Amino acid sequence: VAAGSLVAESIDIATDATWATVFDLGADEASGAVHQSRSRSLDVQGDAAYVGWCGPCNVLGPDSTFQRGIATNVGGDQPPQKGTSNGWHQASARGLPNRYIYNIHIDPQDVRTIYVTLGEYSTARWLPSGQYLDTNPGIGTGHVFKSTDAGETFTDISGDLPDVVTTAIIRRGNQLIVGNDLGAFISVDLSGKNWAPLGEVPNVPIAQFVIH
Repeated sequence: VAAGSLVAESIDIATDATWATVFDLGADEASGAVHQSRSRSLDVQGDAAYVGWCGPCNVLGPDSTFQRGIATNVGGDQPPQKGTSNGWHQASARGLPNRYIYNIHIDPQDVRTIYVTLGEYSTARWLPSGQYLDTNPGIGTGHVFKSTDAGETFTDISGDLPDVVTTAIIRRGNQLIVGNDLGAFISVDLSGKNWAPLGEVPNVPIAQFVIH
C-alpha cells in the first residue's frame, strides 16, 4: 500500500508492477489544499487499511487552517477487500485533536480498534500548536488515542505520559509501547492510564517499532 494524495495498492508482490488506485484523499474545501499522507501514518492488516492525512499541513498562509483526518476501508458500506475501493471512506475521527498524525497502529486482534499518536503541526517539530495567532479550535490535549469503532470516535489514553510529540506505537501482548521525543515507554495495560520507561532504552527520539 502506498499513500500520498491517493491511496494505491499492489497485490502482485512478485513484480510490484500492477497498482490500483483505491481512494482519493481529497482536498480541503476552504483552502483547496490537497490532503496528503506523510511519515508513517498508514497501517495494513489483511484487507484492512487506515491512512492518516493532513491538508493544509501548516498554519503559515493567510488561508491555512491545519486539518487532519483518517481514511479507511473498515466500517464502510462494504467489507474491505484489498486491491479494490470497497468500503473506503473518511472516518469521523471525533475526539481526535486537530494536530499532526504521526502513527496509526491496527490492533492485531480487532481491525476496528486502532491506536494513533499525535505531534503538533510539523514533522520537523518546529511548529508547535497554540502559538500566537493560532486560531485552531481543536488543538486539544494528549498524544496517544484509541478508537474501537474504526476511527469514528477516539479516547485519550495518554495517561501519565510526558506531554511531548509522540511518533510511534505498537501493541505487544496486553501492553502498548510508544515512542516519543524522550524515548520509549510501556503501558501497564491497554487502557493507557499508567506508563513507565521501557527498560534501558536511551533517552533519544523514537521513530518506529517492529516486533521481533
